[in-house]
Amino acid sequence: MIRQLVILPHHRIGLLWGRRPYHHHPKGKLMAVSREKESLARVLAHEGGYSNHPNDPGGPTMKGTQRVYDGFRKGKGLATRSVKSLTTAELNEIYVRQYWDAVQGDTLPAGVDYVVLDGALNSGPGRSIMWLQQALRPAYTGRIDGVLGMGGVRR
Repeated sequence: MIRQLVILPHHRIGLLWGRRPYHHHPKGKLMAVSREKESLARVLAHEGGYSNHPNDPGGPTMKGTQRVYDGFRKGKGLATRSVKSLTTAELNEIYVRQYWDAVQGDTLPAGVDYVVLDGALNSGPGRSIMWLQQALRPAYTGRIDGVLGMGGVRR
C-alpha cells in the first residue's frame, strides 16, 4: 500500500511504496487486494440513476455512463439499447475497463485513485490524468500529456 508522496532526485515525483495487502486466492495463490471496488462504490454513491437533463451535453446517462455504452455493447456483438437497460454487471465492467484500468487505479494512492477515477468518468481518463499531473506541479516536471508513466508515478 502506498503511504506517502515523495520527491525523487531531479524533481521527479515518485510514490513511496510499502507492502501491498494480499489475500489468498481459493486455489492457494497470493493476490494483490485492489481498491477498485471501494472506489467504484464511492463514485456510484454520487452518480445517481438515470438522468436526461436538457442542459447536459452528454445526453441520457445511467450512473454516469452513456457515451461508452453503445460501443461496449457493439464490442461484445450485442445490439445497442437504451442506457436505462444497463445492468450492474455491464456497469462494473465498463467502469473497470474504460476508466479504472485506463487511469491505472491500482497504482495510485488510496483516495487519489478515487479522485482520478471520478474525473475520468466525468471528463475522460486522459483529462483526469492531466489534472493529476498539473496538481503535482512544480514537483512533477514531466509532460502534461494525460499518460501515467515513469515521470508520473514511480515504484
